[in-house]
Amino acid sequence: MKINQLNERLISFWNDQFARLEEKEMKKEDFLEKTSFHDHTIYLGDHCEKILDFGCGTGYALFYASMFGKKIKQGIGVDTSNSAITYANKTKVKFKLDHIIFKKGDHKTIKDFGNNHFDGIICSNVLDVVPYQTSLEMIETFNYLLKPGGLLLIKVNFYLTDEFIEKLKMKEIAENTYALNGVLRAMNLSAKEWINRFDNYTVLLTDEYQRVDHGPKDRILILKKMK
Repeated sequence: MKINQLNERLISFWNDQFARLEEKEMKKEDFLEKTSFHDHTIYLGDHCEKILDFGCGTGYALFYASMFGKKIKQGIGVDTSNSAITYANKTKVKFKLDHIIFKKGDHKTIKDFGNNHFDGIICSNVLDVVPYQTSLEMIETFNYLLKPGGLLLIKVNFYLTDEFIEKLKMKEIAENTYALNGVLRAMNLSAKEWINRFDNYTVLLTDEYQRVDHGPKDRILILKKMK
């Protein structure tokens, strides 16, 4: 399957997933969950004034950075899913977070923000669920948008073992790339391989995130752009 077809199928899949979410009453206390990932999003909010949340989904990472971060002045959440953006905007209105904007877009349209526009970028579970070439284009866009000295917070899924791949009946559709029911669900790289893809950055932190109780842990990187 061609890259464009894979990406179109991914957009449709995730738009459908977000469309199934039910609206619920929320208050600031609902965002007091203490996990490593939430702490790291707040860290960006403490150290960055302009933050891009790329592949923002429902916007939860940007909400944490904005509600609890001490420095953030502007947040931009971008996602290819209309359903996700609609959900995030409704939540934003409830909390009166006027300094946050959610809009539909992709790694090509966000270049319109301009070179060195952001001093912080969040990208959670996006780079590892798209084709390798698409993720390469995304990383190049981050390099364009992020100021020297800016922070990049990356979260990727846990590393897939052979046993896990067999258990889920995932199909390898390209090198280290696996699909489930015809939808790309994992580009399977080690933590070291992920770090090696960011040669213009220094590693400030590596961590893990227990997203599923008793399950394997997602991997977190905070990187600093050198130039």
